[in-house]
Amino acid sequence: MDGPRFRAYRRPMPRLPLLPLLLTLIPALLAWPAKAVQARDALVLSAAPAEPVIEGMAVLREAYARLGIQVIFRDYPARRGLAEADAGGADGEAARMGGLGSELPNLIQVRPSIVSVQGVAVTCDPDLTIRDRRDLVPLRIGVHTGLRLSDKLVQGLDRVTQGHWDQLFHLLYLGRLDVIIGYDGIERTQAGHPGAERLRVIRPVRWRVPLYHYLNRRHADLVPRLEAVLERMRINGEMARLRAGAGAAHQRPAE
Repeated sequence: MDGPRFRAYRRPMPRLPLLPLLLTLIPALLAWPAKAVQARDALVLSAAPAEPVIEGMAVLREAYARLGIQVIFRDYPARRGLAEADAGGADGEAARMGGLGSELPNLIQVRPSIVSVQGVAVTCDPDLTIRDRRDLVPLRIGVHTGLRLSDKLVQGLDRVTQGHWDQLFHLLYLGRLDVIIGYDGIERTQAGHPGAERLRVIRPVRWRVPLYHYLNRRHADLVPRLEAVLERMRINGEMARLRAGAGAAHQRPAE
């Protein structure tokens, strides 16, 4: 005859009060989207330390402020800045030539243009004349690494590439280059150099190029609002005033 059967005793799981639990979770859930927004309150934009870009930075600083967003500009070499923005290491690029989306698919071009850059040819030859790209063909040309403007103007032509303007100007002073292709204002990097008085800056009319702001695709929702702000600033003249003020401040000698 079988003995008596015993059931294993199981201690009941303690029941947590539902209302206090919900009161604890709801504030955390409500705070989550707010934290996501706050994380975007400061955007990091890569920016080459060039005069036209500095003018564009003034425009962007004001435009983003109207959206309640702070921007931090991080100084990168030209080529690395684009790579950082495309890879997501930065939230975007301050100001670059248009049409880069085909080769950098993670970047969205923001319209309208925020600034334009004047392409220049700098030479020590008092008799050199340059009207368009064809006049560059027989010349020994120097360009800065990663500068898209120069690359576009001298595409298909032989050139010497250096990573610093001082290196290029050194070759120009020595007579190893006929011309340096860059943007208006690069001659001011040579202020105080004994050879600077020999420099001539040639500004062909057709070498003026608009620059655009770019955002990484993770901020695609910002683009329509930012474009609306920039367009209003363009129409009412604020964009031009900000550029003029930033350019004058940049050129003003330190006291």
